[in-house]
Amino acid sequence: AHYVEGIQRHAQEMGVRLIIVGPVPSDSVAQTLSTADIVFVGVEPVVDSYTLALPNKFFEALMSERPVLFPALSEMLKITHDTDGTFPFDPDDLYSLRLQLDEALQVASGRSYPRNRNFSWRSEADVLLSGYAHITEEVPG
Repeated sequence: AHYVEGIQRHAQEMGVRLIIVGPVPSDSVAQTLSTADIVFVGVEPVVDSYTLALPNKFFEALMSERPVLFPALSEMLKITHDTDGTFPFDPDDLYSLRLQLDEALQVASGRSYPRNRNFSWRSEADVLLSGYAHITEEVPG
């Protein structure tokens, strides 16, 4: 709650209209995200597993073709290396969040949404299945 309150306060100070959406049925996520100017992925790295995680909401945000503001956590940074329209911020530095939000707002105001993203559930499934195939080939059977 403290984390969200801080973000709400800073959004208000910046004059940014922030809408926090509660749980959305999985079949409505894409439609819901398509109504946003910017998608904010909130992950507070309170434990190591959060720092190393790639939550579904992160991939859903990337697939939205909207600018994505997300915490600069190691695994998320690896995925978004050289990906247009992604704006990592230091989760311990609200000034960093402000800077990246300004950048994301510039992209959003121009409606020049990122197009070089190759993220989809299908492509991710192909990568996973390829990894499994490689593993099973190495296992003596």
